[in-house]
Amino acid sequence: MKSFKVYLKGLWESIGLDWIPILVDDRKFAKHPTEDPELYWSFKDQQSDLKGESLKTVIQDLEKRQAEEEKRQDTIEAKAFALISLTGLASALTIGFVEFIIADHPYPTWFRLIVLSLYALIGFCFLTTTIFASRAIRVRGQKFMSPLVSNLWALREDNTDQIFQEKAATLLQSYINNMGLINDKATYVIAAQHWFRNIVILLFLVPVCFGVSSLISQDTTSPSTPTSNPTIAATITNTLIFTPTLAATSSPTPSPSATLPVILTPTP
Repeated sequence: MKSFKVYLKGLWESIGLDWIPILVDDRKFAKHPTEDPELYWSFKDQQSDLKGESLKTVIQDLEKRQAEEEKRQDTIEAKAFALISLTGLASALTIGFVEFIIADHPYPTWFRLIVLSLYALIGFCFLTTTIFASRAIRVRGQKFMSPLVSNLWALREDNTDQIFQEKAATLLQSYINNMGLINDKATYVIAAQHWFRNIVILLFLVPVCFGVSSLISQDTTSPSTPTSNPTIAATITNTLIFTPTLAATSSPTPSPSATLPVILTPTP
């Protein structure tokens, strides 16, 4: 039973349904920590021991890490913009396809309901993908940090190490803060990718429904068998057929006739 619950939880999360409460209320989103007091104060305790070349090496490493995080931020935001663009293009094509298949073709009612339900889910996935991708690129509420430039104005020959130590401390604090904010962006992009994958799956189910509908319509339509209707052929021939009929006739009466003599004349 426990394994089944674990399976359901994994399926729930893989589909992205665990993001529905966050979609409704952004305050339920578990943000990544932007502070690491243990790491920061550990550095502060050893800060006074960093001097000269070792201190410069630490600063260079922290600057490199911060630059890598900025590149990661650019990559994450580029993916978010790409998802928004793909979602807009796919939604336009989907709307046109729905108008084509529903309006101009005589499909049964049950099939129309299934297809419209699928496209309703697809529309919801479009909306969810766009919202999460937009939250990944928003600026409001994100406080990125950078080292204080004003520290360099107090740089003198006798306090070089002290100023660079403070710079290293602010670099570390900025790195920790910015990494937490960028991780939040990455999490939103992951959620948008999950819902965009749901769009692809639902769009794949649409032609499957069309195939099933065509098979069912072929099975329900029985083949028509030819029926033999009697035909009457009239044949016209040139033969005259006389049908004798019996009719009452009066008996002939003799009539007087004149007899003419026949004279034979011999020829010489």
